[in-house]
Amino acid sequence: MNKTCKINTTEYSDSFVLSQLYADGKIDVSDVEEVVKLSKLENAIKPYHKNRIYRDDRGRWCTYVRDERKKSNRRQISKTHKADLLEELYRIYLDEDYVLEDKTTVAKLYPKWLEYKSKHTRAQPTIDRYCTDWNKYYKDQPIAKCKIVDLTKLQLDEWAHENIKKYDMTSTQFSNMSTILRQMLDYAVDLGIIQKNVFRDVQIEKRMFRRVHKKTDEESVYSYEEQKQIFKMAWLDFTEHSCRFTQKLAPLAVMFQFLTGLRVSELCAIRYEDIASNEKGLMIRRMVRRDAKEVVDNTKGTFGDREVMLATEAKYLIDVATEYKKEHGYQTDGYIFSVTDSYLTYRSVTDLFLKYCKKLGIPPKGSHGSRRAFISTLLDAGVNINTVRTQVGHKDERTTLHNYAHSRYSKDEKWNVFDEIVSGTVEPMMGIMNEAEKKILVKQVDEPVAESSECEIIILSGMCAS
Repeated sequence: MNKTCKINTTEYSDSFVLSQLYADGKIDVSDVEEVVKLSKLENAIKPYHKNRIYRDDRGRWCTYVRDERKKSNRRQISKTHKADLLEELYRIYLDEDYVLEDKTTVAKLYPKWLEYKSKHTRAQPTIDRYCTDWNKYYKDQPIAKCKIVDLTKLQLDEWAHENIKKYDMTSTQFSNMSTILRQMLDYAVDLGIIQKNVFRDVQIEKRMFRRVHKKTDEESVYSYEEQKQIFKMAWLDFTEHSCRFTQKLAPLAVMFQFLTGLRVSELCAIRYEDIASNEKGLMIRRMVRRDAKEVVDNTKGTFGDREVMLATEAKYLIDVATEYKKEHGYQTDGYIFSVTDSYLTYRSVTDLFLKYCKKLGIPPKGSHGSRRAFISTLLDAGVNINTVRTQVGHKDERTTLHNYAHSRYSKDEKWNVFDEIVSGTVEPMMGIMNEAEKKILVKQVDEPVAESSECEIIILSGMCAS
């Protein structure tokens, strides 16, 4: 008969007792580690947690913790294992990240959210815009001091409408401002700080936003005649006045933008290595970041890299730039329209557009006006919308049609086209009126004027006057 080994535990320390039990095979090492872990957790939370820890009828370990969000000012925690319950209590009372869940304000969460967003995008201008909008709409404002867990739909609704009126916002301005808080609350849901982003339920009627006057075609896009005049001035600057420019090939770049529809950030960064082997295409895979003054290996938006088609005249401009470089001893393996080792600068292009607009006496339409001109020309010619969209790097054809479809004709030219189409759908009106006049005159002879209706008299008097 086996006898149980008895130890007088009053004479020995806990560690000695455990070591003896382990040596006798009564417990294994995992049991010892579990006991030590439970002991440490219980001792750690003991100063903070005063409520009873118990097992319910289902065998789950339960207790209550303080929660001011509940009507009873407390909430129950239940776990299958006691160790899990003690770990949860430890997290509540002693883990700083957890404590923040109840105390985190909008201002405290913002830098964490911004860091998170920075890891998920290559678009630094977007991050810069977040910082600008934060400083304008949130920093030192009451909303920044609000606890995330306390934000309600009504509170956010009032905050949104107050800011729309305060700053006289357009829908775009509101979208930029509210994106910060809306996405921060999504982030808070992911962190487990809140269960739902109630800001998603806030609705704003369109009539609340300031209406934006949409520029006319004449204000937005270069007409065919204006493009013709700009080409003449740019060619003259290149052939006769290039000595005045640091970037001597910038006038060629202006013309090239009209013929390719590139964004100016892309135009400034194209290199010889981007030209397709058949010389009929050009890979667009990088752009200049004006704010950081650097070239990045991505383009604007989410479209990604693309190959644009090169028209004969566009290829000719590249050839002219190359010949100029060879003649003057510049390298021909770098940036196409730059005579230095660096990229073509924004200002060298945009300043020329301003100069040409001023000389023509037209509203400044900038380099983007040439992009609109390129897109409008293709659409007017009936080029498939998907071809146009991919050529210019738009993810959605709605962007192309809504923002870039303009008429490049003058008002007189538009009227002539309109008149020709509309008037051509019917017989000449003068011929119709002449027939009507004959019938009325015949009726006038056959019937006494006294018996004519008031309507007929009016018609007759009108015909006679004409």
